[in-house]
Amino acid sequence: MPLSSVSSDYDPSAPLETRESLSALSPEALSAKLASMKKELATLKARRIRAAATRSLSVTSRLSSCHDLCSSAVNGALHRRASSVDRFRSLTEQLKSTDLLTQNLMRMNSINDVFFIWHAGKFATINGFRLGRLNAIPVDWCVQACSRGGGREKQSEVR
Repeated sequence: MPLSSVSSDYDPSAPLETRESLSALSPEALSAKLASMKKELATLKARRIRAAATRSLSVTSRLSSCHDLCSSAVNGALHRRASSVDRFRSLTEQLKSTDLLTQNLMRMNSINDVFFIWHAGKFATINGFRLGRLNAIPVDWCVQACSRGGGREKQSEVR
């Protein structure tokens, strides 16, 4: 603590009082001196308490602001972590669903679903239309063209 904060009327160049100089004083002067020294001691104690309170308030406010900053940073980090975990779980579920769909589609032969190839007696059929003809059983060209994927426009080319 600097000297200026201890007492405003303190003079460091003044000589210190010794036992001999105090013994030369009268009892009333000693009582007055003792009272003034007690008063100065009380003043110094009050200043010291105020300074300590000011320092503790300053430290407390700094600690409080640091605590607020740290807690907001931690809360932000926890929020970002929680949203990242949620996003990760969502993407994991989307990946599982996409993998399952891909596996199902790979097992499926879509051409068989679009073009049902089978036979009906002696005739091969595509989607129920006869393909080809036999000498004994005539098949219209229209039906054959439809089985090959053509319609009436192909019928005129085939004949």
